[in-house]
Amino acid sequence: MPDTYNIVWNGNAVGEIELMSRDMWYLEGKYILSGTEISTEFEKRLRDGDMKAFQQDPETNSLKVILHNTENADLVLYCLAIYIDDNVINLRQLASSEAIDKFFHKPKYPRILSFILSIFNPKL
Repeated sequence: MPDTYNIVWNGNAVGEIELMSRDMWYLEGKYILSGTEISTEFEKRLRDGDMKAFQQDPETNSLKVILHNTENADLVLYCLAIYIDDNVINLRQLASSEAIDKFFHKPKYPRILSFILSIFNPKL
């Protein structure tokens, strides 16, 4: 039985993925659309996806998604969705904390500025 994950994009559940293969950090799986307006937009944007463009500029040419395992709530994967072809979605999993921070938790200020500001205002 394949692993099944809920796909969350911009805080909205847009569908599910049944993982079919993993190759290093690249994931591929059957995409099941949730049928909402936002999921239709998600799918439309990924149908135009291009792997070569992704490799040149991952941030601009992908959609940031979070996968939540349907069997184990503690299992969460941070990924960049690259494209959908024939209802198969292709993603790049982010494994390092630096990559997750870069794409998902961008600091409000650069790190050094955040440090300096925290000295004067510990609530930052």
